[in-house]
Amino acid sequence: MTQATPDPLPPGSLLGGRYRVERAIASTTTGAVYAAVDTRDQRPVALKAIWPAYLDAVGDSLLQRFVREAHVSAALPNPHIVPALGGAFDPETRIPYVVMPLLLGRDLGRWLDEIAPLPPVVAVRIALQAAQGLRLAHDYGIVHRDIKPSNLFLEEREGGRIVVRVSDFGVAKIKPVDEQHITRTGNLLGSPVYMSPEQLIRPRDVDGRADVWSLAMTLYHALAGQAPLAAVKSFTDLVLTLSQQDIPSLQQAAPWVDPALARVVHGALLRTLDARCPSMDALIDA
Repeated sequence: MTQATPDPLPPGSLLGGRYRVERAIASTTTGAVYAAVDTRDQRPVALKAIWPAYLDAVGDSLLQRFVREAHVSAALPNPHIVPALGGAFDPETRIPYVVMPLLLGRDLGRWLDEIAPLPPVVAVRIALQAAQGLRLAHDYGIVHRDIKPSNLFLEEREGGRIVVRVSDFGVAKIKPVDEQHITRTGNLLGSPVYMSPEQLIRPRDVDGRADVWSLAMTLYHALAGQAPLAAVKSFTDLVLTLSQQDIPSLQQAAPWVDPALARVVHGALLRTLDARCPSMDALIDA
């Protein structure tokens, strides 16, 4: 019988000599997110940590991406972006971590697992708030490159109000120069089902229109109940599909969606870059 790998940060652990772990919020094979307390001021925080074993397996590239997330998120002061409060590498545990506010709520991916499709008015409100955060990132010359439901956090505020925050800038591209390009040959950064054709084929050359595509794919998923290419099983098939076929009509997948809204989504999912909705500003105003 296989034993579960013990959590390297059980409750009570102190990370960076400062952050006391209280509980795990979410965990994957690569790392976890914890609720913690900053012992300097007793403020509740969230810690996003990467397991040392995974860091050893992938090398320095992951650590660079992690550091990048902390720097990028900290540089984007916007209510629709999850900010980084700090980040470091803890030499005692060999765990890199990013410190974030501890927010109440859950990501859109979990919502969609339970209640998709969403009412169009709700789905559009979520997409518009995400677009406002991404517009600022693009103004700073930053392309997110991994917009998907699980990277849109729905923060629950007092009175039941929901504020959408874009998270996980770990694979963001910083323009005009991205000298430390950390995608290994053949190693795809981001989530392929939501990726634009140009990001799949020429990942070094993406601009803000790649995020427009991915946000539109996320909106399509929220409106129709599943992503339009969710049935494509392999990366090769996905590339072939996007090089030869347009995204299926939202009206066919979700006939209850207003035709005007379906046209906006269609315009953001045009494979030809020059024909696609050109910016988050244009998407917000559509």
